[in-house]
Amino acid sequence: MRKMMMTATAALLALAIGGCDSGSNDTPEPAPADNGAVGATTNYQAEVAKLSESQLQAVLLRAIRDAGLDCQGVTATQARGYQNGLLTWRATCTDGSEHIVGIAENGIAQVVSAVGG
Repeated sequence: MRKMMMTATAALLALAIGGCDSGSNDTPEPAPADNGAVGATTNYQAEVAKLSESQLQAVLLRAIRDAGLDCQGVTATQARGYQNGLLTWRATCTDGSEHIVGIAENGIAQVVSAVGG
């Protein structure tokens, strides 16, 4: 049986871009100006596609957890292209479970997981 769950991930992208580069000695980039329209014109699909592997793993992990699924960590990702207007990835968790995470342009994620036997 397949079960689909939805969760918002707009905040995940900001978290991934802003906080996943631990240990870097590079000068931090200036924060974007808060003009009250954050997300209004952001294409989250494009932003997520630009993430490093570790940042992508963090975003997909958060989407999976926000969907109420158990995942202690994402160990691998595989780009799956566009499906039904969503840019999708297969995420493999540390326990071997796999989830398909689709990101819409507005930052909403859909998580599809094999549930049961």
